[in-house]
Amino acid sequence: MRNFNFNQLKYAATLALLSCTFAATFTAFGRPPLQISVLLTQNTDAYQSFVDALQTQLRRTLGDQAQIQVQSGETPAEDAATLLVAVGWPAAQRVLRRDPSIPVIATFFSQYSITADLTRYEPQRLAPLTVLYLDQPVERYLRLIRAALPHATRVGVLYGPSSRKQSTALRAAAQRDRFTLKEVELTAQDNVVRVLDSLLAMIDVLLVLPDPEVSSDKNVYPLLLSSYRRGIPVIGFSKAYVHAGALAAVYSTPQQLGQQTATMIIHFLQSNPRHFPPPQPPVDFQISVNPSVARSLGLTMPDEQALYQHVRAFEAVSR
Repeated sequence: MRNFNFNQLKYAATLALLSCTFAATFTAFGRPPLQISVLLTQNTDAYQSFVDALQTQLRRTLGDQAQIQVQSGETPAEDAATLLVAVGWPAAQRVLRRDPSIPVIATFFSQYSITADLTRYEPQRLAPLTVLYLDQPVERYLRLIRAALPHATRVGVLYGPSSRKQSTALRAAAQRDRFTLKEVELTAQDNVVRVLDSLLAMIDVLLVLPDPEVSSDKNVYPLLLSSYRRGIPVIGFSKAYVHAGALAAVYSTPQQLGQQTATMIIHFLQSNPRHFPPPQPPVDFQISVNPSVARSLGLTMPDEQALYQHVRAFEAVSR
């Protein structure tokens, strides 16, 4: 389900204005076309959706004044590129190991799984580097809970090794939004059902953050089934989680990430001296709901579009 909102209108207005500026600039100075090289970790549908959205936005703004080259796998990035876009962490590693003098936008990976690896490249770089992460701001999850389950006050969270890094931010957000946060940790040796047993007795809703251990093949269905049997709704981080049995999830699509990456590129090309915006989470997002789970839990909820508007309104007020 596609959400049409003021944020997308803002993108359109910004890009239209920049398009006029670029046309005048290139006409006046006769500059050669920009070389933008996009390196994909692999050629999958998700990556292709990202590329399609990126190309559409850039061509709408730059027209013929930019040449966009897309490569995948082990193909080396273009050394003559004005700017490199690395999609996925393996692609980012390959790009960052190559030429430190070419500006880079890296995206399509979690901040919490690679932060230490990413920072080791920064001292070596001569050109700007920025990142568009996959991770939603933790406040966004809590605002979805508030919109979907207004009477829920006790939020449980099951941390794994990666998601544990979000605990400080989540505690602060829960305090601001007046939630009581109940936290437990899961290791590779733990039985997820046993770990959940005491937690589910103390909460109104279970929040599952992205984490390879928590959502591994051996854990995801026992987690969802245990929560369902106890009547505890689960809020997840992907559409797949909703299909598997979560009540709802908030996430960003590859198309939305592609559009935001295009906006970051435009910011870079328009700035003087050229610089990127700082590393950032997704601006736009989608919400999915599992109506069957809602009915089974006896919950009456707003639809996806209404939930989206609620969460977006919370974010507008908090700015």
